[in-house]
Amino acid sequence: MSAINHALSKLAEQKAKPAGDASSIQRADIAPVKQQKPWLWLIAGFGLSLGVGSWAVSQSNVTSPIVTSTALDPIEVSAVVEPVANHSVANKPSIEKPVTAKSVTTKSVTAKQATEPKAESIKLAQVKSVAAAVPAAQSVTSQPVKPTASKLPTAPKPPTASKPTSPQSTPAIGEQTMQIEQVELTPQQLAQRALKRAQEALNDQDMDEAIIRYREALSYSPDNEETRQKLAVLYYGKGDERRAYELLQAGIKRNYDSETLRLSLSKLLIRSGQDESALNPLQHLPRHASREYLEMRAALSQKAKRTPMALESYQQLVKLESENARWWLGLAIQQERSLDLPSATHSYQQALTRVGISSQSQTFIRDRLGVLAQLEEGSDAD
Repeated sequence: MSAINHALSKLAEQKAKPAGDASSIQRADIAPVKQQKPWLWLIAGFGLSLGVGSWAVSQSNVTSPIVTSTALDPIEVSAVVEPVANHSVANKPSIEKPVTAKSVTTKSVTAKQATEPKAESIKLAQVKSVAAAVPAAQSVTSQPVKPTASKLPTAPKPPTASKPTSPQSTPAIGEQTMQIEQVELTPQQLAQRALKRAQEALNDQDMDEAIIRYREALSYSPDNEETRQKLAVLYYGKGDERRAYELLQAGIKRNYDSETLRLSLSKLLIRSGQDESALNPLQHLPRHASREYLEMRAALSQKAKRTPMALESYQQLVKLESENARWWLGLAIQQERSLDLPSATHSYQQALTRVGISSQSQTFIRDRLGVLAQLEEGSDAD
């Protein structure tokens, strides 16, 4: 109790003294805190880290024995990962996921680059082994691995390590190729092309160009009578009548029975005022002559008073169109000129019973019938 009373008395004396008295401040005796030894913590931490590291190494050796055995060989190609990907794409297009292979190799190479640098050499067989080990390494990458050595920054990949592939070595799948093939046109095709150009020239009122194109077409197809006829008309229109006649005559020599060329030549001669000469191309009578050919032949021969040719033409016209009164009238006139009076009388009578003639022609027929009747009576009286 004496100790307590002594302490209380001291406390009372301190309170009684003024606060600003510096002589009343005394040092307090505080018992030192016991500190533990630091080398014990160092030993414990080192042992713990050693145990964890050995456990991690043992786990990696147990879970992925294939990866370690296969990754040792391709570790040397850490600096040429990009060429490996290029070679694998060029030689084995069926390998997929090249990005996973790159991540596996970079993790396994980081410690090796700082300690054991090697030359950048690789073979095609090693590339195949790395590509084959990629699917097995995908299951290992999900487990975190604690490196025992200090972490070092990985060196950037040199851009010169990749080998650019030429575009000719790897052609595109959907690439389209154009092949130019020279095709020789037939004469008929060349003639059709020239005729098309000639028609275009006619539409542009370019007669000279049209003549050139028609001549070109005729050189490819000389038997084309329509082309020859059009070319002759163009020559005639330009005033070169002689060349037009020669062109049509050359076509008649190639096809002697050509009605088209004979009619064209005859019409051109009629336009030139050469009626007698216009009958010359029509002297030949084809086996199956058309109505137009026979009609012009009959009219020109009748005008030129070539009775045999006119009679032959009208006889063919009557056979071709027996109901036409004009042909019967023409036939009757030619028969009368030939002094075949009974046949002429019959033809006049046939013309009166058919349509196709005017009233004046009918009056002419009746007059001729009266004259023929008188002639027959006179011949009977004699």
